Amino acid sequence: MTGPLQPRRHHLELCGRIRRLLEEERTFLETALAPLSSAPALTQQREALVRELHASVEALRQWTPTEAGLDPRANPEYIQLVSSARSETLEVIQLQATVESLMVRHSLRRPKMAAPAEIPAPALAARASLRSLPPENPH
Repeated sequence: MTGPLQPRRHHLELCGRIRRLLEEERTFLETALAPLSSAPALTQQREALVRELHASVEALRQWTPTEAGLDPRANPEYIQLVSSARSETLEVIQLQATVESLMVRHSLRRPKMAAPAEIPAPALAARASLRSLPPENPH
């Protein structure tokens, strides 16, 4: 019964790796207050895991019980793996929504403005501009 269970075990392990990456991304977004584009290692990991996830989902779709001549749903390990994979996938989806929310928040953040000490008061700015003008010729 290794055949029908192996893709499910792999998918469950992959979901765990994706969850850990999403937690790293969330931590980065919360602490660095910067977009994920400033963390290329996380972006590369995400791209690799997305490719692996597509392959894993395809492997899960290709197997059918009628092709193998088995009914794995009668196997308690199969039932447990499917249940675990579903709950792990739900956690990943919820964590992904949190990360996307943080990403949107960062993209909507206003650019950092000059500190108040760097911006002169209007009266000081006027005086400075008057000093820089050449004196008027009374003639």
